Amino acid sequence: MGRWAPNELAFIERLEFGRGSESEATVKLVGLFQRRDVGGWPAIDKPMHRVTLLFDGVQRLEIEGFGSAPVQIMGFDIRSVADRGWEGVNFEIEDYEDGRIRFFCGRVQILEVAEADIDELLD
Repeated sequence: MGRWAPNELAFIERLEFGRGSESEATVKLVGLFQRRDVGGWPAIDKPMHRVTLLFDGVQRLEIEGFGSAPVQIMGFDIRSVADRGWEGVNFEIEDYEDGRIRFFCGRVQILEVAEADIDELLD
């Protein structure tokens, strides 16, 4: 995939809320990422990668406008807020364009990265 930036999340295919270790809340996000320099972003006929992210220690989860998948996201970001000194909170995650998702968490992990099948996306 080359370089990677959170704002290259184009679509959320699946979002799971649950409990992880030590009874902390978790969010598992499966999304389609595409480099923004492909032209006409997001371009369904250009390469995409399916990325699975796991967020641990989730607090203040807000979602809006979710229904049928995939959900297009126009401005996703993962920002460090560790300098704020909040107990157990190191990151703020949000859709800064449309406000579809926002939460805080302690840890972020990339669990899997795979090329997305273009034919599957066009069905």
